[in-house]
Amino acid sequence: MNLKIMNHSNPVYFCIFIFLLSYEQGFSQYQTSIGISLGYSALGMSDVDDLMTGLYNWAKSEQLSIEPPEEMGGELIWGAQLLFRKENHLFGIAYDRIAGSAGIFGADATGGIKNTYEIGTNEVMGVLGIQEPVTEMTFFSLRVYAGIGFATISHFFNYYVHNPAINDFDIENETSAIYFSGRLQAGVDINVDKAFLNISLAYRIADAGKISGPLILGDNSSWAGDLEKFSGRNIDINFSGLMFSLALDIPIF
Repeated sequence: MNLKIMNHSNPVYFCIFIFLLSYEQGFSQYQTSIGISLGYSALGMSDVDDLMTGLYNWAKSEQLSIEPPEEMGGELIWGAQLLFRKENHLFGIAYDRIAGSAGIFGADATGGIKNTYEIGTNEVMGVLGIQEPVTEMTFFSLRVYAGIGFATISHFFNYYVHNPAINDFDIENETSAIYFSGRLQAGVDINVDKAFLNISLAYRIADAGKISGPLILGDNSSWAGDLEKFSGRNIDINFSGLMFSLALDIPIF
């Protein structure tokens, strides 16, 4: 063995050496796999949808030409995972990404209105699970996920009239949140040439809380207050809900 990898001038090689040694001593008894997942998750964004509906009703009462609001009832969710399996149990780490938007738009000869929310989150969670054989190729799978999420929320409101233009204004609200993320997931694992195809249904707990933060009014001056001053209430951003997903895990060790 070339012991130069342990020289302090090669810290990267030294870390790789320690990782491989640790893996050989502690994890070689586990089947290690990496995987990708894709699914659809309902979202608890009723506050956002209610605000859009209220704005739509107001615009219609003012006889503005406006399209029905785009709602945020659910979005695609994709992710990746690193899992360690031994006999009928597993553990590992998972990453999920959700991004969505909702908006309301309208314009006519007198002016226009635009109100949008753009919301995204990245979640990193630990995974614990069991696999119980049903047949030689299929297993019942039960998993628990727990970790943290990092959400970003952008809110834009634009209202303008052609005459007089003095009534035009733009409002922006951008903020972020860190929150607990978890889920309980049940499904079926299908063994396909040593790889596993997972089909599952889960309930996600991922409430990022209420939007807060300064509003930016047109000329980039902060408006004292937050979103509540504009909408009459703060808006709850909640990524919780039922989720259906497909995942493929491929063994690497």
